[in-house]
Amino acid sequence: MKNKLQERSALFFHCVFLIFCSCTATATVSVCRLTALCDPGLSFFKTIGFALLFAVISACYLRFFCSRFGVAGCLAVCFIIRFIFVSCVQVEPFSDFRLYHTMAEAMAKGEPLFSQYGSVFPHTIGFSWLLSLVYRVFGANVFIVQLIHVFLETLTAYLLYLCTIHLFDKTIGILAAFIYTISPAFLFYSELLATEIIFTLLVFVLLYLAIRYAEQNKLRHALLFGALSALSNGIRPMGMVLMLAFGICTVCFLKHKRCLIALGLALICYFGVWFGVGYGLSSINGQEIAKAPLGYNLYIGSNYHTLGKWNPEDYRYANELIYQKNLSASEFHKQLQQEGIARYRENGIRKNTELFVQKFAVLWGSEMLPCDYLNRSKLFSELDGILHFKNISNGFHLFLMVSVLLGAVFWNKKSKHMGVFFILLFVFGVTCQHLIAEVQERYSYTALALLMPIAAYGVKRCYKKGAKLFVQATSGRYQSGDGKRPRR
Repeated sequence: MKNKLQERSALFFHCVFLIFCSCTATATVSVCRLTALCDPGLSFFKTIGFALLFAVISACYLRFFCSRFGVAGCLAVCFIIRFIFVSCVQVEPFSDFRLYHTMAEAMAKGEPLFSQYGSVFPHTIGFSWLLSLVYRVFGANVFIVQLIHVFLETLTAYLLYLCTIHLFDKTIGILAAFIYTISPAFLFYSELLATEIIFTLLVFVLLYLAIRYAEQNKLRHALLFGALSALSNGIRPMGMVLMLAFGICTVCFLKHKRCLIALGLALICYFGVWFGVGYGLSSINGQEIAKAPLGYNLYIGSNYHTLGKWNPEDYRYANELIYQKNLSASEFHKQLQQEGIARYRENGIRKNTELFVQKFAVLWGSEMLPCDYLNRSKLFSELDGILHFKNISNGFHLFLMVSVLLGAVFWNKKSKHMGVFFILLFVFGVTCQHLIAEVQERYSYTALALLMPIAAYGVKRCYKKGAKLFVQATSGRYQSGDGKRPRR
C-alpha cells in the first residue's frame, strides 16, 4: 500500500512539475519578447544569444573543468567574482533596503525605531536585528555587510553542492554550484541589504536536513528542521511553506515506521520555537507583533490594476490604517485580509485568471529587476550602457528555465528521493503563495536557487545525449565503403 502511494505520488508530482516547467519556460520567452518590444535597450535575439552562451559555458565547464578543479575551484571563483563586484560597485541603501539599514542602526544604539511598522511586518525586525549585530561590532558600514554576503553566498554554493551530490552525483553537484556562481542576478543581489541571501542559505540547510532525515531516519534531523523553519519566519514569513513541503514528503515518500511521530514532533517544535521567536521580536520591537501578518500582502496581491505588485496607493492606505487610525497589528492585517478577499470577489473569474497569469509571469518571467536596482551606481550604469545587463540576466534566466525543463523531462519517473520532491513542493508553495499574495520578481530568488540541481542534471543529460549523437553521426560519416575504420 505504501509503495503504491509513493509511486502514484511520484508520478503525480512529476507530471505537475513538467507542466510547471513548461509554463515557466513559456513565461520567460513571452516576457523577454514583450519587454524587448517596449524597451529599446532590450533585444530578444541577444537574450537568446546569451542563453546559448551560458549553455556553452556550462557544457564546457562540465567537460573540461568539473573534474580538474572540483568544488574547491568553483567556490573560489564564486568568492572572487562576488568580492570584486561588491568592491567595485557601491549602491546606497534605498527603499526596503534603506529601512533595514535604518532600523539596524537604531537597534545597534539601543533605540527601537518604527515600532508600529515593525509590529505589522515582523520580518523587518528579525533581519534588522541581525544587521544590528554586525553594526555593533563594525559600525554602520554597508560594505562589511556586503563582504558577509560574499561569505554567505559562497557557503550557499557549498551547501548546494552537498545537497546535489545526495540527490544526483558529484559532477552534477559541482555543475550546480557553478551555475549558481555565474548567475548575474544572484551576483547583483550581493550588493543589496536583502533578506533573500541569508534566507536562501537557511533553506539549503533545511533541504540538507530533510535529505539526511530521509537517509538516516534520525529524529534529531526532523526536530532541527522544525526549529529552523520557525526561525526562518523571523526573516521571511515562509516557515509554514517549508513545513508543509516536509510534511507532504514525509507522508508520501518515506517508509520509516516512525515518520508520522517524527513529523508530529517537528510540528510541535516548529510552533514552540515560533512562539519564542514571536516573543523575542516583540521584546526587541517594544510592541507586540502581528500573529498572522498576511492581510497586507493579500490586499496588495488582489490589485488587478497593478498586477498584484507593490503600489503607492495601497501603501498609503496601509500607512493611514497604521498611523492615523492606530489599528493594532492584528486588526490591521484582519481588515486588509477582508478587503483583499472582497477585491478578489469583485474581480470575477476572468480578471482573477488574468491576474494569476500576469503574476506568474512577474514571478518567473525574467531577472531584470536587480539591474534597475544597481543602475543607481554610476559605474554599473556606465557598464550597463555598453553591456546591457538586462539582456545578460534574461539570457541566463532563459538558459536556467530551459535546463530545468530538460531536467524534468529526463528525470527518472520512478525516482522517490525525498530531497527532489521537497524542492518541487517548496517551489510550488512559493508560486501558490505569491499568486494569491503580493508578487515581485525577486521573490523567486530562493526557489530559483533550489531549482539549480535539477537544471544541472538537465545540462548533464543533454550534454551526454548530444555527445553520443555526435559520435554516432561522425562515425557514420567517416565510415569507408569497405567497412574499414577511417584513416587517422
